[in-house]
Amino acid sequence: MNRIRSKEEVADLYRRHGSMVYQICLMLLKNVPDAEDATQTVFQKAMEYDKPFCDPEHEKAWLIVTARNPVSYTHLTLPTT
Repeated sequence: MNRIRSKEEVADLYRRHGSMVYQICLMLLKNVPDAEDATQTVFQKAMEYDKPFCDPEHEKAWLIVTARNPVSYTHLTLPTT
């Protein structure tokens, strides 16, 4: 059975970690609109993630990995270096 987090749970996650996730996305994408979209995608994935977080560190680590995962950005154009 898939557990979907409530809007309130995700809002609380966003209050605690939104700035960090956004900064990671911005660092990777180097574009404000794409970083905003990617941040939204990360928190949408958090809403759909069906496993509980073990502790606050697990929660933070999951968000970091999800924000850094290029699959999160398949709908975005990554900058070329």
